[in-house]
Amino acid sequence: DVDDVNTIEDSYECPQEAVGMVIGKGGSRVKRLEEETGCRVIHDKESNYLILKGTRRACRDAKVQIAAILSTLSMPSMPPPPAADEPHAAEKLIPHEAIGKVMGYAGSNIKRVQADTQCWMKWDKPAGSMQLWGSEEQVEAGKRKLDEVIQEARAQRAADPDGYGSGLHPNGPG
Repeated sequence: DVDDVNTIEDSYECPQEAVGMVIGKGGSRVKRLEEETGCRVIHDKESNYLILKGTRRACRDAKVQIAAILSTLSMPSMPPPPAADEPHAAEKLIPHEAIGKVMGYAGSNIKRVQADTQCWMKWDKPAGSMQLWGSEEQVEAGKRKLDEVIQEARAQRAADPDGYGSGLHPNGPG
C-alpha cells in the first residue's frame, strides 16, 4: 500500500494558545502521539502550524488525534470532582468494544461528555463500568450521553467490522 511507504510532509493549523495542549507537559502528549501514529510532529514557531512528517497514513492518524485534542478547547468547564468519600450515584456498564469510543484519544470524548452533562465520571476498569456523580438530572444526562456514544461505537463496528475505517490500526501505524 502506497500509504504505508512514502514519507510525506503535511501541516495542521494549530492556534498558538493551543500548541501547549498538543505538546503536553514536557512534550509527553506529542511523544505519545508520535509513538502511536508513527508521524513526527514539529511546531513551526514562525506560524500557527504543526509540521507533520511520516507516511500518508501516519499523517492522517496524527491529524485525527490532534483534532481530538483541540476539540476540548471549545468545551464548557468540567464539573467539580466529588468529595473523596462521596459514593457514586450510579454506574453504567460499558461494553468492551465501546470503551475506546467512550474515552477518546487522551480522554477527549469522556471529558466532552462530562463537560456537556456536568456529570462527573470515573472509569472503573476492573468492573468495566463508568461511575457517575452529580444531581439526579446530571446523572441521567450522563447515562443518556454514554448510551449515545455506545450506540455510535456499535454502528461503526457494524459498518467496519475490522475496525480500520478510522485510520487507526490497533497494532500501531502500518
